[in-house]
Amino acid sequence: MSKKKTATPAKGSILTEEMLRARLAPIKHFDSITPAAAEILAGEGSHRYTGWMENDDDLKWLKNISNEVAVQLGKSKEWYRLDLNGLESLSDEAAEGLAKFKGEGGLSLNGLSVLSDKAAKALAKIKGKELSLNSLSSLSDRAAEGLGKFRGEKLLIGGRNISGEHDEDGEDTEIWGGALSELSDKAAEALAEFKGEKLYLNGVISLTDKAAEALAKCKAGLFLNGIESLSDVAAETLAGRKGSVELQGLNELSEQGALSFSKNKSLVVSDQLAKRIADVVKNHAKTTSTLTSKDQSKIRKLITSEDPDNLDFACNLLASLNASEGDWLKLFPKTRVQKLLSNWEEPKIWNTLVSAMKPHARLFEELKLQAEKRVNTTSYDWEVRNRYSQFLTYLIKVANDDVIAVLSLVREGLKYLSNKISDTAAMKLANYKGALYMDIESLADTPGHIALAAGASEVLELENLKELSTKAAEALAARKQEGFVFNEIENLTADTAAALAKFKGESLRFYGLTTLEADAAKHLAKYKGDLSIYGTLLSDEAIAELANKKGQLGLTIASGKAVKALASHEGELHLSADYDHENDRHFPIALSKAVAEALSKHKGKINYTDAREWVESHYSKEEECLVVEE
Repeated sequence: MSKKKTATPAKGSILTEEMLRARLAPIKHFDSITPAAAEILAGEGSHRYTGWMENDDDLKWLKNISNEVAVQLGKSKEWYRLDLNGLESLSDEAAEGLAKFKGEGGLSLNGLSVLSDKAAKALAKIKGKELSLNSLSSLSDRAAEGLGKFRGEKLLIGGRNISGEHDEDGEDTEIWGGALSELSDKAAEALAEFKGEKLYLNGVISLTDKAAEALAKCKAGLFLNGIESLSDVAAETLAGRKGSVELQGLNELSEQGALSFSKNKSLVVSDQLAKRIADVVKNHAKTTSTLTSKDQSKIRKLITSEDPDNLDFACNLLASLNASEGDWLKLFPKTRVQKLLSNWEEPKIWNTLVSAMKPHARLFEELKLQAEKRVNTTSYDWEVRNRYSQFLTYLIKVANDDVIAVLSLVREGLKYLSNKISDTAAMKLANYKGALYMDIESLADTPGHIALAAGASEVLELENLKELSTKAAEALAARKQEGFVFNEIENLTADTAAALAKFKGESLRFYGLTTLEADAAKHLAKYKGDLSIYGTLLSDEAIAELANKKGQLGLTIASGKAVKALASHEGELHLSADYDHENDRHFPIALSKAVAEALSKHKGKINYTDAREWVESHYSKEEECLVVEE
């Protein structure tokens, strides 16, 4: 039997609703689409047909779209991302239609070489993570102003990606033509307003000093891999910014430019240019050194002893002799800095090195790079990771403010393994900006502990905390983080409960409370987030107060009186019963039929299930008891 062939549409064919529903040919054989067919594509994925053996999530086969089609595609709730890289032109009205697309992945229009000011302003309103316009060959100042207001994570304009990045499937990023080789000063200023994570301008081959100054102020990471040369002023400007910059296409840099780049290790350049920068710095150290060879030799012996006191003496000696940057660079090459920071037994060395090198930009950049390598590990071995945490705990106890500041830059999270922390160490750690995982058992009413509770860390975990002062609780409540988990706190005073109830995060969870007075429960009931108190039996009076809380409430219960109180609660309930660990069983709760009926009318789900359905599946009418097994 001969195999039936699929008809191939003529070039330029329009995909209609009838053709799409009949699946007479692969989508990629068409160039355009009718609004009715676009509505189906934008719908619930009914167009998908694996027999076509193609990527149905790709719309790059579309060479042109009408304004009506753009409107339909913009309404889609099915697509994660709209890839319309086959379009070579886009009307202002079509841009307005596509701009309403809310898919998380964003919009890709890598076939467009030109974009009107009005279209740019419209597209910037799209809600997704990425807006990609990699084929733009020109960009007006007004269009740049519009695109600079895009609020996604990645903005790609007019250039190919040569930085080795890959797409979500691990494939090399496609290369697009028509690179945006020129960028006006005003366009650079406008694009610098972009506040996302990454700004790609890989097609630009040169920047004026003013454009470089503008882009240096951009908060996003910069990808300027098409830049071939920079003036000394532009090099110094880009090197002085805090964010990252990729310049892997840069092949010309003066000696002064190389020295500027050596002050910022977050600049990504080619291996060839990196070697040139290192050679320039090495030569700079030789030519600017002022100490005699004999003096350098004596100081070098002090440094290489790796004794904290000797190192401190050496650094003070260099300062008193007004040693040049060249002297410092010669005495502290990369390998020596690395070895000193790797001394597990003498963390006090960190205080000396960090404070002494802070005034010397090039040396300080190298120190931060080596510190980052020292305090982070990619090992999955628990013992290795624990050893790192132990060292960091010891380091934090003796660290000065300069070291804490460096740790904030090079380590995303710190685990403090000791159950105690001095007020002095707590005050210093309050300045750490990463995530803090503290094993401490107490936050007292002292300046350092209160500062730590309120500190700069993005997350503060205190799962082992046993004692919490009211003032520390007030500081915790003012933090902007998702929630807190307290596994060991056994008692909350009314004042402490009142302070925590003001927390504006999503959840408060207590797993060790053994005592909660009614007045403390009354305060906790005012908390507006999700409140959970598990693992202990609270008094009926306390539960009656908690029942007044609106919103999600999780409790361990053991009495019918408590259940009766909770029946009037408004919001979602998560209930657990007292548990016999030795015999692996939950205790039943004696409950009259009237109370069970009241609970079944609860205004909200119980344990993620409709209240009536849950009660009927857990309540025994014959024995008049409730068994909570969740």
